[in-house]
Amino acid sequence: MELLLFLLLAAIPDASSLSTERAFTGLVGGSVSVPCHYDMKYRDHVKYWCKGYQWTYCDILKQTDSPYRDSDKISISDDRTGGVFIVTMRRLDKEDTDWYWCAIKLGGTKEADQHFYLYLTVTEGTPGLTVTSNSITGSEGGSASVSCQYAQLYTEHVKYWCRGREWASCETLVRTDTPQTGGEKVSISDDNGKFPRFFTVTVRRLEKKDAGWYWCAIQKAGANERILLYLTVTDATTIKTTIHTKQQTWTQNTSSIPPNNIPGNATGSVIQRPESTTRFPPAQEDSPASMVWTVWAFLRWLLCATLCISLALLKYR
Repeated sequence: MELLLFLLLAAIPDASSLSTERAFTGLVGGSVSVPCHYDMKYRDHVKYWCKGYQWTYCDILKQTDSPYRDSDKISISDDRTGGVFIVTMRRLDKEDTDWYWCAIKLGGTKEADQHFYLYLTVTEGTPGLTVTSNSITGSEGGSASVSCQYAQLYTEHVKYWCRGREWASCETLVRTDTPQTGGEKVSISDDNGKFPRFFTVTVRRLEKKDAGWYWCAIQKAGANERILLYLTVTDATTIKTTIHTKQQTWTQNTSSIPPNNIPGNATGSVIQRPESTTRFPPAQEDSPASMVWTVWAFLRWLLCATLCISLALLKYR
């Protein structure tokens, strides 16, 4: 009996090793992204997306080791640092409404793989909340912004920004109904008087610890509108520019001469020209032809001088 109980428990997948929300909703013609969170011990394993009510017979639609094309309806990306792989389904239609599985290959039979089920519902209508991309990137010390577009019916609703990969436990960082001074690390603004309507969230003075999962959200009766996004913080980049100058040339704007060629003087400005990379060939030594010509000229001069002296001597005899 104890052996039978042990075998039954061993056959049940460890839910804490792989998880996501149980229900997702998409609109016809739109897209939906599903974040599947996994234990870091599976970071080097192949992840995949499976469709079907029964796990044993579900159809594998996409794997992390399969090639990606921009035209694909389904894409899958694996963030091995954050311990999450994201499945995105595009060009949704009503036939996409079904049961799906986040899954991780463990080797051996499919039945032994880690898996977690969810249900996707695709409906017709206007999206209540959308973003251009579920991924945001910024560098250390800089800032990152995301614009969340919402439907007109939410013009007067409170919008907010929440941090945490699990919606039920995410931490609200800023709301549109909270006063802001302008110097906050995280700010939110709502362009509710314009069309299309956006609220924009900006995270400043980025640090590595700011990387993680966030939610654009709208407060409303019932279930709040929300979209999950991931912020990546890259290393700070330093650009060094060195200009070597060989000479300074003054360009006069008036007839006055600037004192000491000071750059930025009101009467003119200094133009610094980069050192030329052109290399002129060294002066060449005299060629044999020029040497012969020089000797011939000297001999002619010597002959003329000799004739003149001879004539002078003959005259005085």
